[in-house]
Amino acid sequence: MGAQPKAFYSVTALALVVFLTSFSFGAKRFTYKMTTEIVIDGVKFSGSAVRQIFISENYGPMAGAPYRARTHGEAVVVDMGRLGKAFTLLNRVEPDEGVTYGNGCTGDAVANYIVARMKNSTDCSDSIEYINRFKNVKRTLEFFGPTVPTTIRFNDISNPKTVNYLNKDYKLRYFLSASDEIPTRRIFSDIPWLSHFFGKRLDDGPLEKVGTLPSLIEGSEFSSEPPSG
Repeated sequence: MGAQPKAFYSVTALALVVFLTSFSFGAKRFTYKMTTEIVIDGVKFSGSAVRQIFISENYGPMAGAPYRARTHGEAVVVDMGRLGKAFTLLNRVEPDEGVTYGNGCTGDAVANYIVARMKNSTDCSDSIEYINRFKNVKRTLEFFGPTVPTTIRFNDISNPKTVNYLNKDYKLRYFLSASDEIPTRRIFSDIPWLSHFFGKRLDDGPLEKVGTLPSLIEGSEFSSEPPSG
């Protein structure tokens, strides 16, 4: 019996050390709109989603990036008419890369890009200040680079395992703008079965099985929040 309290106190002490050596607080909220534009045979389709970034400073020797950013939001939905709907995921997901979060200054690809564009530098200092400055920019920024999120579609929207890339002949562009709108909440009506895959891969297979899109993408790539209710 005497060993149990010691083990408990050891685990508690270790947890306390980790907490004290790596923590963040005072998160600032930033709301932005991401727009995906798809051009097919000269015809333009576009869709947007309003998302929020919560960014704070990281402290302590165990901290990774100097800032920590968390995205609350959903995939961008683009209605392509008879071709169905396309979805720009929250992150870049490629079979040869895995899931790319864009570690950089904040751990969030969008936040990293805004800071770099506003500063014209990859230096991480004052990242929160430069994201706040973007709130006053009355124009959109084109989002490009190695961490641009992946856009996918389903050959059969009722079957999650039919997830696929868009045709390579389609032209894709992404845009970011500051926003004061309410975050978008519609993805679970566009993909009714998605709630079943929140925290699970679309192939419903073991975590060790990777290499194809269904084995890489989880429901949380479509929404950072589970369905309400």
